[in-house]
Amino acid sequence: FLERALVLARERQDITREAPALNNMGLLYQSAGQSEQALAAFHRALELTRAIPDRVGEMSVLGNLGGIYAYISADDQAITYRQRALALARQLGDRRAEAIYLNNISNSYENQGDTARAIDYLRQSLSLAERLNERWVQARANENLGRLLDRASQRDTARQHLERALVLWRDAGDRNGEASTLAELAGLRALMGHQAEAWQTYAQALALMRQNGQRTYEARTLRQMAQLAADEGDLARARTLATDNLALVEQLRSNVGDRRLRTTFHAMAQSAYTTMVDILMKQHQRDTTAGHDRTAVEVAERARARGLLDALADANVDLSRGIDSGLVNRERRLAIRVDSLSRALRERITRGETAEPGVQQQHDLAAAEHQSVRATMRAQHPDYASLTAEPLDAAGMHAALDEQTTLLVYFGTAEALYLWAITRESIRGHMVAESHTIVPSVRRYLELVGARSRRVPGETAQRWRARQQAASRELPAAGRQLSRLLLGPVAASLKSRILIVGSGVLQYLPFAALPIPAGAPAAGLPLIARHEVVGLPSVSTVAVLRALRSTRAAPVHAVAVIADPVFASDDRRVDRRGSATVAAAPTTPAWMAAARDIAGDGPLPRL
Repeated sequence: FLERALVLARERQDITREAPALNNMGLLYQSAGQSEQALAAFHRALELTRAIPDRVGEMSVLGNLGGIYAYISADDQAITYRQRALALARQLGDRRAEAIYLNNISNSYENQGDTARAIDYLRQSLSLAERLNERWVQARANENLGRLLDRASQRDTARQHLERALVLWRDAGDRNGEASTLAELAGLRALMGHQAEAWQTYAQALALMRQNGQRTYEARTLRQMAQLAADEGDLARARTLATDNLALVEQLRSNVGDRRLRTTFHAMAQSAYTTMVDILMKQHQRDTTAGHDRTAVEVAERARARGLLDALADANVDLSRGIDSGLVNRERRLAIRVDSLSRALRERITRGETAEPGVQQQHDLAAAEHQSVRATMRAQHPDYASLTAEPLDAAGMHAALDEQTTLLVYFGTAEALYLWAITRESIRGHMVAESHTIVPSVRRYLELVGARSRRVPGETAQRWRARQQAASRELPAAGRQLSRLLLGPVAASLKSRILIVGSGVLQYLPFAALPIPAGAPAAGLPLIARHEVVGLPSVSTVAVLRALRSTRAAPVHAVAVIADPVFASDDRRVDRRGSATVAAAPTTPAWMAAARDIAGDGPLPRL
């Protein structure tokens, strides 16, 4: 319908009809996840509204442009267009639109981490909405203020805003807003030490979310409940909730096609995995003989495999290419059915009811059929098989190693850095250190290692030599400290070949240069002097690479060396006389986190 209206408007050269049609087309493109088409439609609509001129239409398009830029996480541009929409709303005297744009600008500042400015805009929005008696805007502003003030540790004031939002949502009959506010209020009550009230409020929020179909909020709430149970020491309950959360997040992500939403669900999935690993390793600390550390390393490996598939999806790799479309659709339908039946079973168990035999049987049959279809897909497409093969479990990790190999697996969460030493015979899990202590140590070691190649503008030769000498004096002690932290717990398990699966900033660490830890033969020598050291992206990579040997072409004996890359457009090595351009740096959450670990808030250093 919109496309037809657009064609007719252009045939008649009627820009007064073409502009709103383009604006609506932009909204349609955005809802379908087609961001580039949405931007093009909005920008053309903006040109036309200004040519008419139609200032009300211009304000609407400016607001929508702010929304699409926020949607693709371009918050600077989002703020620019939302500020322009706000200015027009004030000129036109549209006070309701003004209140809404104030709230939207606050969201963009919140995304940028500018909490103070976000709170300021929200207070302006709330004050105006109260004068206008705009109850929906009041409810949203109160909820957002409660969340931000909670982060700012102004908890009593945050509670007042959240309780006010709850009343407003209920008066308006908005059950989605009520559910999200209940979850925020539950988290705040837990932080304030009111655990019993927190659990009761979480239960209300979860029930509403399930009734409303708010599955993203449901997943987030399950994770928060798991963390609360873990904080209380009820690790069995925490594990059950974390398992439900992880299953839901993975099912949600598998049904999302839009790239930005895939990234969002990837972040949710990583949070779900890290929460589960934390809980399992806490259980391991309580009982080191129960095998919780084995389960934890399996979960960590699943998290890495999920990240690999997300990266491939973002690179537009079609894992189902070459497979019968009917089979692909069947696999997706079965995955949804298995999830639906699993959910029904979980809800009965949560209510303390016995699972109906018929439902359990349907679940088991659907799950078996789903696994059979996935096996058929892997058999039909070798590339699909290698890329979507199930991550190795503990038994597979043992089998992938020979007698002379130790596999070291590191996995970082918000709480801690964990390490597993895996050989053909055993798996041993350890908590290395709290996360906040690791990154500064690794960053300092990398600075010392790279001191010779780093150039400081205006630095004299004498100062350069002094800096090198200071770095050389500090480096051995920094290396010993890292070796003690990262290798010390597994010193007795190190064999002649060491495979290392790093995590976060550890992926940049030259393990081979670290000294052999105390307690191991040849302690103090560089690790490379007595061991073959190999870095891997994941444990399952070992099995996949070995499986691909039979189909891999013979090597051409050529070597590609990539060193000292250009990270920024202002690098002096970029030739600005030519027409070459420098690609924008990646902005995925994992890449940004790694960049912050290496360089903090500054630019990435040269290698």
